[in-house]
Amino acid sequence: MSTLYSIHRKCRIWYRKIALEFILGSATANGWLIYNKRNEKSIPYSFFEELISKALAAVTLLIERPMTPKKVHTLSDGSEEKTIWTRCYKKLRAVMTSREADNKVKKICSHCKDCDGQLVMCLLFQ
Repeated sequence: MSTLYSIHRKCRIWYRKIALEFILGSATANGWLIYNKRNEKSIPYSFFEELISKALAAVTLLIERPMTPKKVHTLSDGSEEKTIWTRCYKKLRAVMTSREADNKVKKICSHCKDCDGQLVMCLLFQ
């Protein structure tokens, strides 16, 4: 019965689709047969599938997601060696030579204390 309404399309993982269709199709066909034996009025297989899909679509899953605290970046201006701001350098490098961009790019020493990689941040982009 499940092969009457099957749709086969080629995809990269075709075997997974066929296995899933076989399992779900068999379960749906068995459920349809049991439903028709128990009830006096039998219904078509396609209508039975539609009833199942509507019932499954009406179910809502309540999954609680753990709240992740938002990270607050705290900038520190230290006396460390100044580094270039890479975003500004890339913008300047698009229109200038590398030496001109090196001379013109803003050099900063502000970074986030809490970040692992000591992310250098430009105060213009906050």
